Amino acid sequence: DGETGMTRRTLEEEKRLKPGAFQFENYIGYHGTIPETLAPKKVSMLLRNGSDLLCYAPAKSRTNANAMIMPGIRGERHYPFRRIAWTWYRNLSSTPRGQVEEINQLFQDKRGKRHKFELPQGLMKPENVKKLHERAKEELPDWLSSLIESTWSPGVFRVRYDMALEAEFDGQIVLIGDALSKAGPHYFFGPYKAVEQVEELERAVRLSSNRTHLAENLRIWSIKVRRLGYVDLALGQNLGHLHQEHDEPRTGYDLEWSFPPFSAPGVDYGWLPEN
Repeated sequence: DGETGMTRRTLEEEKRLKPGAFQFENYIGYHGTIPETLAPKKVSMLLRNGSDLLCYAPAKSRTNANAMIMPGIRGERHYPFRRIAWTWYRNLSSTPRGQVEEINQLFQDKRGKRHKFELPQGLMKPENVKKLHERAKEELPDWLSSLIESTWSPGVFRVRYDMALEAEFDGQIVLIGDALSKAGPHYFFGPYKAVEQVEELERAVRLSSNRTHLAENLRIWSIKVRRLGYVDLALGQNLGHLHQEHDEPRTGYDLEWSFPPFSAPGVDYGWLPEN
């Protein structure tokens, strides 16, 4: 389940928890899909001849983009029925006021409705689509800009970090993967974090001799995976700073204190990393 999915919302409402905190990462992702037959010849040729993913991420460029093959509308996996999906990550304005203005403009759809986190494909204002195409032509290589220009119904989303306030509910249900914590693509944490959480969960269950012991181990598991999630958030933020030409990288001391401290009576924190 995702961070805005029905499962997590229902569990949080039953426990009267506030929704997990979203932390905007100060960059956005444009995205779109087009039929394989409408893609620029160079992109189509590369993806048809063994490349699963095309990436564009020049050093110190403050931009990142990728394109990949995805199944067709009915699940087709062969040419010419597949689709090509692309995403272009861009930094917003360097000033808070500029960011607010950009977001307000981008996330109001062509019907006048404002969207908080994501503007679905097909709802972007025509003038914003035009600006996107012009910007892509100026900033990206031809093969990538032509792919974006071929897409007349792109969407856009705000890249954000999210952490659920609880990872387990009454010893019966646990949150794993994006339902528990979701990070921006520059973290490269998605599949790895889900595997780590499952491995720790398997260990907590295996070491439980009865229902009471299981409930206690799940409570400790919940604290542990959320704590490690905040550690990852701090590391990911430092990666983001390192990638920005104008920002100074944060020090190890900053990282040590950049996630909220947790405390729970009777819980041994010996398994936590030192920093």
